[in-house]
Amino acid sequence: MKKLATSFVIALGLSFISLGSFAAEGEKASNTSISENPWEVFKEVVYTYKTSNVDFMYKSEAEQAAFLSAAAEMKDKISNNPDFRTEEKIKRIDQAVTVFKYLWEIKEDIQLGSEELELIEIPEII
Repeated sequence: MKKLATSFVIALGLSFISLGSFAAEGEKASNTSISENPWEVFKEVVYTYKTSNVDFMYKSEAEQAAFLSAAAEMKDKISNNPDFRTEEKIKRIDQAVTVFKYLWEIKEDIQLGSEELELIEIPEII
């Protein structure tokens, strides 16, 4: 009985630890601001794009603006410290910005398109 109670307390403690960890991650993701490291903001949006299309498409306008600001700041820093890959780095940032802005802009069109679909009745098979 004592072992069962000990196991229960340990399991309960672990569940609270993991719950706190998830809450901290959620707060971190929702508190994206321009004052953060621009590379981290940029990288977080790219990671979201690669891992979760839904989360990416529903980024708030503030998160989108933070991403665009971070991209501009990164391009500025890269331009001020040129090396042999400067053009390639700037080109990749521009490509990501162009694709992401396009997807965020057409999000409403995609949603409206799915609402206007015609429902077709399938006849019963007898």
